[in-house]
Amino acid sequence: MKVNLTGVPETLFITLRIRAIETVRSDAAVKDPYAVKILEQIEFDNSPKNRVSAASQAGTIARTIILDKIINDFLTGNSQGIIVNLGCGLDARCKRLPLNGSQWFDIDVKETVEVRKHFFEETHSYKMISKSMFDYSWMDAIPKDRPALFISEGVMMYFEEKDIKPLFCEIAGQFAFAELAFDTISRWAERNHKRHPDVKKYNVPFKWGIDNCKEIESWYPGFQIIKEHYYTDYMKKRWPLLIKMMMKIYPPFMKSFRVLHLKISV
Repeated sequence: MKVNLTGVPETLFITLRIRAIETVRSDAAVKDPYAVKILEQIEFDNSPKNRVSAASQAGTIARTIILDKIINDFLTGNSQGIIVNLGCGLDARCKRLPLNGSQWFDIDVKETVEVRKHFFEETHSYKMISKSMFDYSWMDAIPKDRPALFISEGVMMYFEEKDIKPLFCEIAGQFAFAELAFDTISRWAERNHKRHPDVKKYNVPFKWGIDNCKEIESWYPGFQIIKEHYYTDYMKKRWPLLIKMMMKIYPPFMKSFRVLHLKISV
């Protein structure tokens, strides 16, 4: 099938392609056969966009490992918990991870969900919601009587803090004792988005970076950071030489890309 996505929705192909590439490696750190099957069914032009850098490969897989663990740990402690994936793209965690009776909601804009429906089917425990995450009406469809984990991957850096902060506060106001897990970048990475080997191919600049994630705790009285997970703590043998040099020359670089896990408590 031919897929015509532009702007932020189009960036879902970076993650999809990286997971497919990783899956067929002999030393694969993550296996995602769904990404392989989806990619095989989509028609692409011969474009530089359809190639990914070694740095993005290592970083995205590190991010995948981190978020997978956070989700699995949450579901282990909350067997009837709810997972809400904000800006889900073509992510296959709803199939790839053992949900064990939990409910899963994938949320994305209409054009992305229309593509998604070619590859995923709704069930009693799995639903797709065709709305922007900034249209808070999607929250009406999410049960509020059980623990919930809200995740987001490769999304938040494309939006401004003035949009993200109200979203997180609305989630906190409607879902007591929930958790959030999402990737963030530093302000240095935000400023240098045109140097990103893969993002620079798309007309979608980074708009939000944060150096001290403790600032997010001030957004809402119940926000509490559980842990910051840095990409550079993972995939250590797979980082390109240039990235390893950056880690030594500019130590703050090591904290430029991470997954933030926080909880909401009253």
